[in-house]
Amino acid sequence: MDDRLELLQAYAHLGLAPGSDYGAVEARYRARVMALHPDRHPRNAHDPDASAALAALAAARRRLRDHQLRFGRLPHAAELEPAPAPPRAASPRPPHRRPRRGRALAALALLALGIWSLTEFGRPVRTPTAPAPATTDAPSATDGPTPPPRETLIRVGSPQQDVRALLGVPTFARGNVWEYGPSRIEFDAGRVSGWYSSPLAPLPVDEHRPLGVRDPLDAR
Repeated sequence: MDDRLELLQAYAHLGLAPGSDYGAVEARYRARVMALHPDRHPRNAHDPDASAALAALAAARRRLRDHQLRFGRLPHAAELEPAPAPPRAASPRPPHRRPRRGRALAALALLALGIWSLTEFGRPVRTPTAPAPATTDAPSATDGPTPPPRETLIRVGSPQQDVRALLGVPTFARGNVWEYGPSRIEFDAGRVSGWYSSPLAPLPVDEHRPLGVRDPLDAR
């Protein structure tokens, strides 16, 4: 129980106003006891109400006396006023619910789909056109003579310019002999008269020589 409530109850049992000094407490206590004590009033000897009233007076006096001995004074009336009730906490406001993000995204997706449909299906249909037939340039009467096809093989009698066009610059040239790595070609009067085609670097040569034509390098 709160100390203030106990002190208020003690004053109430003695019939005193809250904040009365201890002298008033003792005087009221003696007066009330004399009015109820069975020695003065024998009829109260067997009265339970009188016995309870005497016990309450003794307890009230003891409570006020203990406070007097502890603090050197009795509490003032202002100290015994009930404490103000704590302010009532405001009920929390329900949280503001934001629209669900999923619904917003679904609405945007539907809007984008509608715009795309209007754009796509509103375009004119294009009729596919057949590709133009490929045309070949027929030789006209004014064109010059068709150049002979380029040689792909070195033959006996091939000029030096054909050999250079096919094989490029020789790795080594000595007199009438051109060397392409381990292979060699010999010329006579500016035309091929024979060759040696090494398996390590074979030459694009015509192996079918005319009858009577000898490879001049074979005898070396």
